[in-house]
Amino acid sequence: MKLPSSFHYTPAPVPAAALALMHETALQDTGGSQAARNFLFWLAGFPDPTRYKGEGGLELRRLDAERKDAAAVILRWWIGPTHSDDPLYAILRDIEVKWGTVGPIPKVPGT
Repeated sequence: MKLPSSFHYTPAPVPAAALALMHETALQDTGGSQAARNFLFWLAGFPDPTRYKGEGGLELRRLDAERKDAAAVILRWWIGPTHSDDPLYAILRDIEVKWGTVGPIPKVPGT
């Protein structure tokens, strides 16, 4: 049985600028960076490498308007379909390296 065309979705392009902004933010050591890290790791279902236990979506309230917008763009992309999850996983690995932890993040080819 073939699905109707209304069930076929074209993957959205990777939101590179939004991911870069949140990545840069997450590497810092501020309240906003803590919220950015929590959001990025939450997307993939992994704990924050700093062991911070966030409060779910409430953490997004700690972000400034630019980063809230970036988070919304990333979430829209992440709910898919995506061509690949590698852009997010590469960022998560980099954040883990910065914080000196090695967790369950899958190794992304080429990183």
